Amino acid sequence: MASQLYKVSVPGSMMLLGEHAVLAGKQAVVIAVDKRLHMELIPNTSDLITITDTRLGTMTQNINALQVVAPYKFVCRAILEFKAMLKTGFSLNINSEFSSVIGLGSSAAVTVATVAILSKWLYSNPYTADQIFTVAKKIMLAVQGSGSGADLAASIFGGVINYTMQPCVYNSLPIIPNLTAVYCGYKKPTPEVIQIVTAAAQQRPELYAEIFTAINGIVQQAKIAIQQQNWHELGLLFNKHHQLQIRLGVSDMLLNNIVDKLIDQDTIYGAKISGSGLGDCVIGLGELQQQIFAQQGVVQFPVKIDLQGLIYASN
Repeated sequence: MASQLYKVSVPGSMMLLGEHAVLAGKQAVVIAVDKRLHMELIPNTSDLITITDTRLGTMTQNINALQVVAPYKFVCRAILEFKAMLKTGFSLNINSEFSSVIGLGSSAAVTVATVAILSKWLYSNPYTADQIFTVAKKIMLAVQGSGSGADLAASIFGGVINYTMQPCVYNSLPIIPNLTAVYCGYKKPTPEVIQIVTAAAQQRPELYAEIFTAINGIVQQAKIAIQQQNWHELGLLFNKHHQLQIRLGVSDMLLNNIVDKLIDQDTIYGAKISGSGLGDCVIGLGELQQQIFAQQGVVQFPVKIDLQGLIYASN
């Protein structure tokens, strides 16, 4: 008799507006992107858990001695959350349409997928979307020590999400135009960038409070622009937001050059850093039909909004 097979699929994510300020209780806008992570779980009768990722390779651990180790820290920590329910081992197979190196919320996506698939397997009444969010956020904070959870909301619910961390609120917004993303060729880990900004904010609290308040104002204006489908206004808000990211200290010369080059294109309404900064991606509001970046390591790619979030696939 064939083993039961469980499958889930979740989209990656990108921060649209509100980076860093969201950690200070301000609003943000995050999107689900059309690159997905697929996961399947096959129970077995052994004491072994085997995790296989098409990009990262295979790791096997004993169910009774599971440790949280790279490159599967988020997956292992999620499995530990269900340890009391585990009676047998299983195989977990992961196939992602995007690299963990490019900032598309891979950690959030794999955490959501693992929580969802284990809940589906182990409980007669699987977790609701809200429960998955709560457990996944706990896991991500345990592993990386910081983070807003906005990317989790995007991966679970899909589409365009208006998000606040404190108090935790996530609401859907209308669809926006397609984007152009440009990966700059390097990525400083998000927790490290958060530490840098936090340290700077402690040194100059009034300045950073002012910047966070200004970012929050941009997000509120952007929500209106999205509701009105005023993409010219939304693009201008992108540009203003990037100037505030420069003031936060999370941009550099290459990122600024990428932003400037995107803004110069007729089909791009505006551009800014997406994510924590000091590397990673720049996003432009609008589509480019041609590749305009020739620097080594810089990768330009189109981004579409994925309206579907977490999906439980049939066998």
